[in-house]
Amino acid sequence: MNLRKCVVILAISLMSAAPFAAAGAYDEESANYTAAYESYIKAKKATNLKESSDAYADAISYVSRAVEEKPDNFDYLVLASLIYRGKGGASYAQNYFLRAEKIINEKIKENPTDIESRINRAILCYAGDGQFSDKAYKYRKEALKEANIVVNLCQKALKQDPTAAGARRALALAYLIKGNKRECKKHLQLASTESEADKFTLDLYEKTIGKNASDNEFLMYAMLNVERRIIQ
Repeated sequence: MNLRKCVVILAISLMSAAPFAAAGAYDEESANYTAAYESYIKAKKATNLKESSDAYADAISYVSRAVEEKPDNFDYLVLASLIYRGKGGASYAQNYFLRAEKIINEKIKENPTDIESRINRAILCYAGDGQFSDKAYKYRKEALKEANIVVNLCQKALKQDPTAAGARRALALAYLIKGNKRECKKHLQLASTESEADKFTLDLYEKTIGKNASDNEFLMYAMLNVERRIIQ
């Protein structure tokens, strides 16, 4: 993932904030995941090679433990792919990406109308390690296809229940993948009034895309930052 160092850095705090998904209380492997995420951000923020290398080594160590404990966890695999791409381990990054892709495809096969799985696949195809492969164009097409499905699912869900959990936020992210930043921000603003947790995503938008960071960066951070916390 080509993540720019000049952007706002996300911080991890094990003692507070709700997870992105309904994952429940933290256990040891999620603590390893959180530590891996924190180390990855530290590596991106590093101002010299040694600091960056040390932080990446820590990130790899932590994420390896998390994946070993839960080898089929989508978030863990995506984070591992990001970390190895940042470190320069392209083959490892692709391997973890493909494993994550397989898992999210299976989830959608089991439940084709699950909004969270659909938006996660859209983000993975749009901003994941597939963009560095010879199938980059295919993945972008798949991302747009998924985004259209998400928009339809969310609109139906919100028509039935204007406060449907996660639907407004997923709709916003889908619009961004479709290239419509105006609709994305509008729905993030609406989501932030409906859910305290969703204020995070709007804040993240303002402090990444609002400061000229890439769409990819915002989308991956929004998907993977399990605690929804930001510092500058």
